[in-house]
Amino acid sequence: MKKFALKFTSSFLAIIIFSVFTFPHINVYAEESPNYSVSNELEMKISKYVSDIILTKNFDQAKKILEENNISLLSIDNKPKDSIKAISPNDYDILTYSYRINGSSDIYLQSTISSNRDEWFSGYLDVASIEWDTSYAIYKSSKSDNFISSVRDISKARNGIVLFNIQDKNLKKGTSTHIYVRVKPVKGGNLNFGTKYVHTYSNIHPSVSIGYTNGRFGLSFKLNISNGGFWEKWSGTSNIVYP
Repeated sequence: MKKFALKFTSSFLAIIIFSVFTFPHINVYAEESPNYSVSNELEMKISKYVSDIILTKNFDQAKKILEENNISLLSIDNKPKDSIKAISPNDYDILTYSYRINGSSDIYLQSTISSNRDEWFSGYLDVASIEWDTSYAIYKSSKSDNFISSVRDISKARNGIVLFNIQDKNLKKGTSTHIYVRVKPVKGGNLNFGTKYVHTYSNIHPSVSIGYTNGRFGLSFKLNISNGGFWEKWSGTSNIVYP
């Protein structure tokens, strides 16, 4: 089995504690210190690792595995709601959850989107959001897998929303993509957050425009499409945060 090291960098002298991430084809050694910054490469590897665990384990199993590897799973919601104008919304599953890397106060708000069938009439790029209550946490960064999904718009991140493109023609049966926003808690309480996913479909090239509107926690987005159709799903949850 291949081994590779992931390092947390620190400006402080710290006792290095080694812990092992165990998952099929992965054996990751991570160093933890009282004060560290997480590199982009490390964030992506951890987010993929968490997403893979969430897809294959129930909450209790995932929580136990992640805790053994210095990651605290804070919340999860896998019951998408508010499906409208749907021809087959159940072909897409949304798992929305949050976690924290032990040693850091930052929280990762993440969603994994998976498909149960191949796309036949893909329209414009699908759009997904991560939305949260900025009364309790402020934006720090956002990322995606950069293959099926990519960051679309962070211009309203201070208002609690980041948009992502989802390339549904690459979201084939049995595959998944994940998106996340890293936030910093600013007030103790119940942090509500969620993902809105809008899927478009058409047998011709549609015309699409996207705007912002009021949402559950602040801003959300709306999609206008001609020469095509769409449906949307929402998945949300919450967790207790401490500043």
